[in-house]
Amino acid sequence: SIIDRFSEVFAKNTPLIQRFPRLSFWHVHLKMFIENPVFGVGVAGYDEAAVHYYNLVGYHDKIYTAHNIYLQNLADSGVFGFLGLTSLFSGLIVAVIRFGKSGVKQGLTFLIAGTLVSGLMQNNLRDSEFLYVFWFCVSMFVVRASIAQVLKNESTNQ
Repeated sequence: SIIDRFSEVFAKNTPLIQRFPRLSFWHVHLKMFIENPVFGVGVAGYDEAAVHYYNLVGYHDKIYTAHNIYLQNLADSGVFGFLGLTSLFSGLIVAVIRFGKSGVKQGLTFLIAGTLVSGLMQNNLRDSEFLYVFWFCVSMFVVRASIAQVLKNESTNQ
């Protein structure tokens, strides 16, 4: 039940890692990254590497992804791959800056901020439903900004 779930969080007799399983997922993926910092363990070899690293640290019950897109990306593809993720967000931030004072800027800012924050607890950028909605929203903001610019140009030409 919900009450039992919340009581687990505050149970002092239970180790922190059992109360928050994500800590173990993060620990394993951080270890993957530290031992393979440049290119990571590789996306193709991730399953084998995950089993190996989970066994190394003594976790046998739950073998999951990192539940953190940043750690997942670092473990899979190292700093080299993380540069791609950084480039994606840098490009989106540049787009936000170029939109000026429009409502599009505010909406796109919230979308990017929400994506960055939710990435701390989920592999959101590897979820096809999330990505579909994300890129749909980005495209709608771009279309909205383009229409506003066209209407502004037409009104100044008249």
